[in-house]
Amino acid sequence: MAAPISHVDELDPFLALDLPSGWVRGLLEPLSGSFRSDDPLESALFKTLTGSKPDSAPTSNAVIFTYLAGYDPSIDRPMDGARQLSIKYVAERDAFGVNAAFDEDLAEAAVDARDWLERAMPRVEREMDHRRHFWMALSDIHGLGQQGISNLHEEYESLDSVAAATETELIEIPYVTADLAPEVVTAAEQFDGTVPTAPGDQAADCANDPLVIDISDIRPFSDLFEN
Repeated sequence: MAAPISHVDELDPFLALDLPSGWVRGLLEPLSGSFRSDDPLESALFKTLTGSKPDSAPTSNAVIFTYLAGYDPSIDRPMDGARQLSIKYVAERDAFGVNAAFDEDLAEAAVDARDWLERAMPRVEREMDHRRHFWMALSDIHGLGQQGISNLHEEYESLDSVAAATETELIEIPYVTADLAPEVVTAAEQFDGTVPTAPGDQAADCANDPLVIDISDIRPFSDLFEN
C-alpha cells in the first residue's frame, strides 16, 4: 500500500493494520513546510507541530481512524468527533499520543498504541450504532425533530429507558409535547433494530486507504460523498 503523502516511519504499524468493516484511516495532513527561521527553538516547535524540518516536504506524524458506518452527512453536520480516534507520533518523547472523545493518553510504544486502538474501536462502534438505532426508532415521529431526539437521548440514553418512561416524564423533555409522548413510547417499544444502509457505509467501502485528512477543512470527508 503506497501512502498518498510522506509520513514518519513510526506510523507504519498503524497503516498496516487490517481495519474492521466501516472504518477508514487517513494521514493527517501537516502544516506547510515553507517555514524558515534561524531560531532553533522556532524550528523545533515547527517540527513538533508538523513532523517536518523547516524547508522540507511536509511529513505526517498522525493517523486518524474514523468510523463511517451509519454516517449520514445530511444529518450529522459536522461529523461527530466521537467517531474518530487518532494516534500521533511525538518525536521528542519517542512515544505515541492517543486520543478519543472519551480518552487521551501517551503510549510508550507502538504496541501499546495498537492495543489502545483495538480497545477503543469497539467502544466507538457500540456508541455510534446505539445512537443510530435511537435516531432510526424516533425519526419518523412528525414534529419531534433532531433536537427532540437529541434531548431524549441525552436524558434516557437507551430506547428501553424511553419505553419504560411515563408520558408525564417524557413531556418534561423539550420538544416532546403531550401529543408526541405516546408516539415516542410506542416507537421505542416497537423498534426491531432494522436500519437502512447509510451513505457512510458505501463511502467506507470505496475509500482509498489511507486518505489524506485536512482538519482545517469544515467537511474533510465531503469528497467521499460527492457521488
